[in-house]
Amino acid sequence: KVLDIAAAPGNKTTLIAQLMKNNGILISNDVKKLRIKSLVNSIHRLNVDNSIITNYDGFLLPFVMKGFDKVLVDAPCSGTGLISHDREIRRINRKTININSKLQKRLLISAIDACNSTSSSQKIIVYSTCSISVEE
Repeated sequence: KVLDIAAAPGNKTTLIAQLMKNNGILISNDVKKLRIKSLVNSIHRLNVDNSIITNYDGFLLPFVMKGFDKVLVDAPCSGTGLISHDREIRRINRKTININSKLQKRLLISAIDACNSTSSSQKIIVYSTCSISVEE
C-alpha cells in the first residue's frame, strides 16, 4: 500500500504504478482540485489500474487513512533549485521560503503518521523537493 501525498500532475504516481506492476494499492492524493484533472489524465493515459485518486489536505490524510508501507512526499516548494530554468524564481522572498518550509515539515509529519505502525516490515518515506534552500 503506497501513498503519493502530493501527486499532481501525476508523473511520479504513474512511475510508482509501473514499478508496482499495476498491482497493490496506490493512493494518489492532491489538495488542489484543479490539479486533480491533470492527475486523472496522466493515470488514464498510461493505463494505471491500481490507483485511487483522493482530494484531501495532506495534513488530514493520516486521520482519514493509515497503514501505508511507502509514502512519497514531493513537497511543494519555492523552486530555488530551478533558477536556471525560470528567472521568476529569483523574486522569491524569505517569507515565501518560510511558509513553504512549514508546509513541508507538516507534510513530512503527516507522511510519518500515515505509515503502518503495526507491521513488522520496513517502512519507507521518500521526501523530495526542487529547492536548494537550507530551510526547505
